[in-house]
Amino acid sequence: GPSILRLDGCFIGAAGAGQLASHGVAHLRHLHELHLKGNDICDEGMRAIAEAFLAHHSLSLQLRTLNLSSNNIRKKGSVCLGRLLGMHEMKNLVNLDLSNNTLDLSCSELAHGLKNATNLHTLDLSSISLNGKFHGAAVLVRMPHLRHLNLSYNNIRNPGAALLAASLSSLSSLHCLHLNANSFKDGKGAVSLFQALEGMTLHTLSMNRMELDQKHIQNLLLSLSMITSLRSLSLAYISKLVINCGYEACAKQHKNEGWRNLATLASSCAHLRNLDLQGNFLGESGIVAVAGVLQQRRRG
Repeated sequence: GPSILRLDGCFIGAAGAGQLASHGVAHLRHLHELHLKGNDICDEGMRAIAEAFLAHHSLSLQLRTLNLSSNNIRKKGSVCLGRLLGMHEMKNLVNLDLSNNTLDLSCSELAHGLKNATNLHTLDLSSISLNGKFHGAAVLVRMPHLRHLNLSYNNIRNPGAALLAASLSSLSSLHCLHLNANSFKDGKGAVSLFQALEGMTLHTLSMNRMELDQKHIQNLLLSLSMITSLRSLSLAYISKLVINCGYEACAKQHKNEGWRNLATLASSCAHLRNLDLQGNFLGESGIVAVAGVLQQRRRG
């Protein structure tokens, strides 16, 4: 059988997943990658696939990549997914994409399963409906080899930000972090998170659509300036004013010191090769600040 099976966007549904599980999985003895993104397999399909792997343990030994993104997997499916990931044979899994599902990270089976995946290099948990909470802190600390982590579009708030900050300190191999569209703007959680970033060796950081106020923008960028390894930084649309009030309201603020600080600090981060500030009203003063810093770096 094939070593890579891609069925992304094939609309197989729960019934198709059941057929794949009962008639196909048993014959895929050398399967390294299974891609089922966007098939709406739901909880029933997740259960069928999990049971198929549980019935044929040797299949899991070869599996390195599992993509279950956008499949409408919910609470009951989270239990089945957890049992699948909890298999000893699944320890060889390297890449796991669970994005765009309504998962229940507080589910003991799923938490146990993710803790078992200690060799993961890439984990995508974006848009899994955390609803401001973050139950994955204890999970992340068990992933010392994790290099790429995506927690975007989960609206993580306090104290979720503080829990995330505590877990990030244990991820010494992490190089790429995506935290887009999370509301790290209030209380001590945001401060803890920004401080945690200072001690990391990130190469890529994406924090688009964060809706930060001017104070937190300055605190964030001061922390980012400490990350000497950073090569790519994306801070697009972090102004709540731009998103909610439009161009005219922002034009009145074009001399605002906060945006000039944003431009200056972001452009002065050492070793940056890619900088994305789109959607933020920097105004003329902000562009002047950017140009001045870039000129200084060129001379240096």
